[in-house]
Amino acid sequence: MRTVLVTGLGGAGRTTVAAATAAAAARRGGRSRLVSGGAGHGGAAPGGLRPPPTGRV
Repeated sequence: MRTVLVTGLGGAGRTTVAAATAAAAARRGGRSRLVSGGAGHGGAAPGGLRPPPTGRV
């Protein structure tokens, strides 16, 4: 299992990079989970995406 944390200053594109990384892992057959948190995240999914019912990206 590999854990990837994407960090950086506000407006640096963290959510975009995290989503692209999770999508790339899923395309390679890996399991991925994208979790977004912090003061600026009110629980909305990044990019307006909703996770599939199985929880896999």
